[in-house]
Amino acid sequence: MKRREFIEKLRSELSRLPQEEIEAAVEYYEEYFDDAGRENEKEVLQQLGSPKKVAAQIKSEYAMKLFDEEEKPTVKKGISAVWYVILGICSAPVSIPLAIALGVLAIAILITLAACVIALFAGIAGCVLGAIAFIIIGFMAIPVSVSTAMIFIGAGAGALGFMAAMGVLLFLGVRAGVNALVKAARKRNERKRIRKMLDKSEQKKWRYSDEDTAGDPDEDQEAAEPADTDKGSADQEAAEKEEEKDE
Repeated sequence: MKRREFIEKLRSELSRLPQEEIEAAVEYYEEYFDDAGRENEKEVLQQLGSPKKVAAQIKSEYAMKLFDEEEKPTVKKGISAVWYVILGICSAPVSIPLAIALGVLAIAILITLAACVIALFAGIAGCVLGAIAFIIIGFMAIPVSVSTAMIFIGAGAGALGFMAAMGVLLFLGVRAGVNALVKAARKRNERKRIRKMLDKSEQKKWRYSDEDTAGDPDEDQEAAEPADTDKGSADQEAAEKEEEKDE
C-alpha cells in the first residue's frame, strides 16, 4: 500500500463524519507523511497500520468529544431540570392537551411559512409575466411612437431583471434554510447514533472485565499440571532411595 492509497481509504472510512473533521484528519496524516519523508514511507505505513484501524480510532475520539460537549453538567442545568420536573408534576392533567396544541401550532407555522414562500414565488412569476407584456407592448407601439415604445421596453426589461434577481435571492434563501434544517436533523441523529455506540462499547468493556476476573480454566489446568509432575518426580526419588537402603 502506498501513501495515496492509504489517504483515499482513510477518507472513505471517515465518510460519515462531518467534512471539517475529515479534512482535519487527512491534513494531519498528510503532514505526518511529509515530516517522515518519502524514504520512510513504508515504515510509517507499517507503524500506522490499516486505514480502517486509524479511522476507527478517529471516530471514537470524535464520539467522545461530542459526548463530552453534550453531557457537561452545570449547576444551572441541574436547577432547570428540577424546575422542569416540578412543572411536569404540577401540570400533569393538562400536559397531553398542551402537547397537542404545541404540535398543531408547529404544523401551522410550517404551513404558514410554506404559503409565504409560494406566494412570493407566485408574485415574482406574475411580475415577470407583466414585464414580458410591457416589452411586447413596447415593440407593438414602435410604429405609433418610438419614444413611448422605448419607455415600455425599458420598463419591462428593468422589471424583468429585478424580478429575476429577486427570484434567485429567494431561491438561495429557501435552499439555505432547508439545508440548515437537514443539517440540524442529521446532527441530532448522529448524536443519538454515537450515544448508542458509546453505550454498546461500555457494555462490552464491562463484559470483558468480568471475563478477565473470572479467569481461564484452561490456564488453571495448565498451571496445575507442572505441580503434579513435580510431585510425581519427588515420590519416585524417595522410592529409589528406600531401595538403596534395603540393599
